[in-house]
Amino acid sequence: GTTTVLTGRPRELVRDGQKKARQEERLQDYVASMPGSTYLFDDGSFLRSSGLDRSWETAPGLDALGTFNDWSNNKTSYLAGSTQPVKGPLVTFSLGSTGQGVAFHIHGDSYNLHLHGRKQWAIYAPGKMPRTGFSRSETFEDWLRLRRQGPDFTQPEWECIQEAGEVLYIPEGFYHGTSCVEDCVGAVHQVERLTPGTSFERFVASRKGTPSEAVSLLREALKLDGTNSDYWMELGVLYASAGRLGEAIACLEKSLDLNPLNEDARSNLASLYVRGGRRLDAARLRWERLWL
Repeated sequence: GTTTVLTGRPRELVRDGQKKARQEERLQDYVASMPGSTYLFDDGSFLRSSGLDRSWETAPGLDALGTFNDWSNNKTSYLAGSTQPVKGPLVTFSLGSTGQGVAFHIHGDSYNLHLHGRKQWAIYAPGKMPRTGFSRSETFEDWLRLRRQGPDFTQPEWECIQEAGEVLYIPEGFYHGTSCVEDCVGAVHQVERLTPGTSFERFVASRKGTPSEAVSLLREALKLDGTNSDYWMELGVLYASAGRLGEAIACLEKSLDLNPLNEDARSNLASLYVRGGRRLDAARLRWERLWL
């Protein structure tokens, strides 16, 4: 119980990323506070430090992809904030109570091994997110309560309650949100290497190159999936940084059209409207958000 674990507030885990929005907390203190304001969804540190991942093997069928690390294939992984590789897998440990979970987000291929309790899932394939949108400032519980009644809402392509002992696979680039129906314990194994040439791989790669390289990679990502609000937003921000305001505004307007609840796109677009002397349009954007 005195073991230190990494927890985070659900909204921050999605908005700032799993590897940044974390704080250290004693496991016994976290359990005593459940359901509290933080959620235990770490970077692989707990299972690694406790030795519980010693015999971990990739789920049958997924091991053939060659993108998941485990002990048998002797691949290496990276802990958050570290440049030193470690042998074997890094498997996220999750522990939460009723209502806790993670809002809509995407990442590489992963699968969730559920060990205890029941967890609710909603999953959308690329291009299938409803026009009612989703906000990184809302939990998945908020989304279930507020967004399902919208006029442009479409049902998730996959929605289920995951039971203990079940494994759920999430393909790369599929938006998904989760909520614990009761006390839940699980383990999540994510790929270490993305599939080359996919829209999501191009998007992730764009964050590692020069600005010109990033623009080229984001254009490639949008050719493969022109419905992703986040891709349009990132391209708009890059254009704005390069002084290409017209193109930046067009990208951010497209981003907001695809997801009216994309707060980063709304904020950036309002700022560009002000820079371009369109203060009424900026005010309209901010006023609209109050009613969404």
